[in-house]
Amino acid sequence: MDARIITRLMKFAFSNSLCAQWDLDTLITRAKEYGYDGVELSLPVEQLASGQVMILGADVEKVKSSFTAAGVEVAALASAISYRSSANEDGRSAKAIEKLIEVAQQIGCPMVKIRDGQVRRGQMRSAVATGMARWLTPAADMASACGVSIAIKNCCGFRTAEQMWLLLELIEQPSVGCCWDVLKAQVAGEGPVLSVPMLNSRIFCVEVNDAKIAESGPQYCNLGEGDVQLAKFLTRLQGIGYDGWVTLALESSSTVGQATNGGVFIDARQKLRQWTQPKPTASSSVVKKPAKPPESVAVAK
Repeated sequence: MDARIITRLMKFAFSNSLCAQWDLDTLITRAKEYGYDGVELSLPVEQLASGQVMILGADVEKVKSSFTAAGVEVAALASAISYRSSANEDGRSAKAIEKLIEVAQQIGCPMVKIRDGQVRRGQMRSAVATGMARWLTPAADMASACGVSIAIKNCCGFRTAEQMWLLLELIEQPSVGCCWDVLKAQVAGEGPVLSVPMLNSRIFCVEVNDAKIAESGPQYCNLGEGDVQLAKFLTRLQGIGYDGWVTLALESSSTVGQATNGGVFIDARQKLRQWTQPKPTASSSVVKKPAKPPESVAVAK
């Protein structure tokens, strides 16, 4: 029988926060050498708020032309911007988001990533979600007009799918979705069997990391060596037809240190491709040719 590949392919990237000492040319060269489709560029909140943006010592036009010439994509522009329920802090952060969107449009990057909102002791999550929705709406309108999406990472007060869904429903903007960090969700007690189908198309991009999960906190390690259900997570994403970015975002200082020699990058890329290898399925649409009648059978005229 004929076999057809029905799985859509994901794209793999790593964050330049893993190798902050690399300059622009080194970053792009290593991305190609290690077999990645793109790189996520991390920008400091302070720099964005000031309006004076330099990326790896280069201006925006230099960054755009260098990536284009090398055939490597900018997967996303990321910043540690989050909602704080503070008028002064949130006013500065709102300006930073607008600058992030502006730079993304100039580079030709279709996505920016920020963090979710902090839920402090004594606060109701629904109230924080309402405040964040109101705070983010102007930036979401700007992003939509610029052809840029905003992905909110589940790393602070909205780590589970139900919590993130509440936030996204209140924002109610097609240009806003989530960046799903499967490790953060699993530490919060939720696996990909629930997260992926619940959020579905609201997942704009994903981050992968691994750790041994203990009561004292996650002990970070290389992909495939910890407790995070990465293979199951990626299989679930394939099940909803996800073909977006999967970004390697290690958090352990020791693991990040190893990454600069290339071994961690290459090992992670090999495992990600192995876990997302398309699986052929037998096609039921194959039409068989009709069998010829036996020569001994007389055909009626």
